[in-house]
Amino acid sequence: MKIRRVFLVSIFILFVQSLSVAQVSVYNKANEYYKNGQYYQAIDLLRDAYSKVTDNDIKSDITFQVAECYRKTNQPRKAEMWYKKSVQKKYSNPIIYLYYADALKMNEKFEKAIENYKEYKKLVPQDPRGEMGVKSCEMAIKWMENPNGYKVANIKFFNSRESEYSPAFAKAEYDEIYFTSSRDGATGDDTHGSTGLNFSDIFTSKKDKKGNWSTPVPLGENINTEFEEGAVSMSKDFNTMFFTRCERHKKDAIG
Repeated sequence: MKIRRVFLVSIFILFVQSLSVAQVSVYNKANEYYKNGQYYQAIDLLRDAYSKVTDNDIKSDITFQVAECYRKTNQPRKAEMWYKKSVQKKYSNPIIYLYYADALKMNEKFEKAIENYKEYKKLVPQDPRGEMGVKSCEMAIKWMENPNGYKVANIKFFNSRESEYSPAFAKAEYDEIYFTSSRDGATGDDTHGSTGLNFSDIFTSKKDKKGNWSTPVPLGENINTEFEEGAVSMSKDFNTMFFTRCERHKKDAIG
């Protein structure tokens, strides 16, 4: 009977050890994506690890990392939810109060955001972002209660459901514009591991004599490639374009 008990205990210990190793392995893979800045791809892996890991310290780290992934992929509602979890788990880094407040502010929950900015300010008084966050929310509340005569219009000719940024006029007449976008029509078939969007290209749109802008089209192959292009800046005489290109090397990617 003793031998059988020892055998069963040994089996149980081996099972627990193998389970623990498997949990750490799942998290290590997710953490590798996260550390390499592949935030979009890391989200599902981290959430999978969160559901499997039992160690409370690792679980707390994962909670913060998932929130960070949502913040860095511009998903403030989901970021808010996970930062809240991180606060509830008493994550050791006080930065969670600042990022939680930022997410709340983006979601127009200004009063709750002020509470968390103040908490961050109390914990990290030397960082001006706490006080600046409080003031920005107070100003937002004031502006919403007393709107001015200006209206922000969505320029539908330029904006899509994907990401658009860094507009720059192409000519001194201001009738042609360059901007960066990850919309459909961008060159290449791969998606960015950090954002989950297409690799961005530089698009252009022109304004006719009636003031109507044309449907944006990508610039030619001498500018756009299968990699990431964008952030156009023009010289003073509009004869020279400066832009960034970030190439991707397969050997640097995580399999």
